[in-house]
Amino acid sequence: GADMKAKTRAGWNVLIIASRYGLLDMVDQLIFKGAELEAKDKNGETALITAVKYAHLPVVKKLLDSGANVHLQDTHGKTALMHAAEKGNVDIMAALLSAGADVSQVSTDGATALIWAASQGNHDALSFLLANGADINTQDNSGVTALSEAISVRSADSVKLLLEQGADKNLKDSEGRTPVSQAKTCRNEAIRKLLAN
Repeated sequence: GADMKAKTRAGWNVLIIASRYGLLDMVDQLIFKGAELEAKDKNGETALITAVKYAHLPVVKKLLDSGANVHLQDTHGKTALMHAAEKGNVDIMAALLSAGADVSQVSTDGATALIWAASQGNHDALSFLLANGADINTQDNSGVTALSEAISVRSADSVKLLLEQGADKNLKDSEGRTPVSQAKTCRNEAIRKLLAN
């Protein structure tokens, strides 16, 4: 009889802890006993976001099947889909989209899941999100796009994909930089060549 509402100093309840460690049977039992799916820790992370961050697909699916809200955001405004995109976990992204996750939802700084995927050079996640309707030219609050993020992290594969899919290489950020101007100082020769044309 664990107290389902009790929390650690970090704000973790039993369901969040079980989700973090991928304890599917325990998650199942806790949900059956009425654990609160939308409880958040001090970082605003739910059991679903925690399971996504630690890449526990069976737990993610169980939480989704039990009605976990895919649109909830942590203290930075990041959704479960954004965390999955940042980690490059396409299987989890697919499960989240099947449950109604929104590829257009933005975090506090205005970034979409596509921008979060680009920030880590996650080519497969970018490809998946684009195939599922992500807007390739969305800009965050600073005018940053997925293309400019991919250049920043020197991911030539991601830059090539984004350009092939129609990314605008002339969109200006809040400081007046474009992906073209950004690439000129990039330490990756392949990226410089891709944007020189």
